[in-house]
Amino acid sequence: MLSGLSVAGQNYIMRNPMKDNSYSSPQMDEYLEPVVKDTVKKKKEKDKSKTKFLFGFDGRKSPVLGRSSSFSGLKIGWERFGVNKYGFGFYNMKTPIRTVHDPVPQEVFPDATDTTKFDFGYVSFFYERLWYEDHRWELSTPFHFGIGTLLGSYIDTTGAANTFFSGSSWMYEISAVAQYRLFRWFAIGGGFGYRGMLTDDHRARKALSAPVFILQFKVLLGQLGKMIFTPKRLTPWKPEKGDKKEKPDDSEPTTH
Repeated sequence: MLSGLSVAGQNYIMRNPMKDNSYSSPQMDEYLEPVVKDTVKKKKEKDKSKTKFLFGFDGRKSPVLGRSSSFSGLKIGWERFGVNKYGFGFYNMKTPIRTVHDPVPQEVFPDATDTTKFDFGYVSFFYERLWYEDHRWELSTPFHFGIGTLLGSYIDTTGAANTFFSGSSWMYEISAVAQYRLFRWFAIGGGFGYRGMLTDDHRARKALSAPVFILQFKVLLGQLGKMIFTPKRLTPWKPEKGDKKEKPDDSEPTTH
């Protein structure tokens, strides 16, 4: 059975809606296609305007006092408009630098042995700009500005650590990072940059300013949770041939 349909002053013939719910006029497709695309576009723009919470572990390697050191890090912040990320970062060496046969002055610290330890860390405000993204690749440039602190301690004759030096300075760090999504829920990333100490002490600048090498392993908890609990909410990840690649929505916290 056929039934009539009028859209924008034009009459169309619709086939039995119980069978295929299709229309006999090609003009209907021309009319509906831009409407659907406009609706999808508005939804994406609305999603990008939302503020998204960010949480992640951010590790790196960088020389300190001339020795290669590993840093553990934590980033907490938010994302706006899909390209701007702001927040705070907390970084500290995983293992302090340990030296032997380099004692502190015995006349000042009579209980000191010839073993010393140095620990370096920093707290920063970060801004990260996202320059490119598709369903696999993401390119960004994080910038950090904060305060770095170096602590020096000696080991006394009882084996306890005693602080003999503590110094702080403003610092910055800028880097470029590329992320590649292996699966919907898992990505790896890498990058490089530079950490600079903003101090008049040239010895501190030489000891603590250094290149930074970043290696990330990121588990997208939002995507993983949707795959397990609400698979119907998932958006297409691998686009059809000829379609624009879209990044799946991962507004939920991630860890890496």
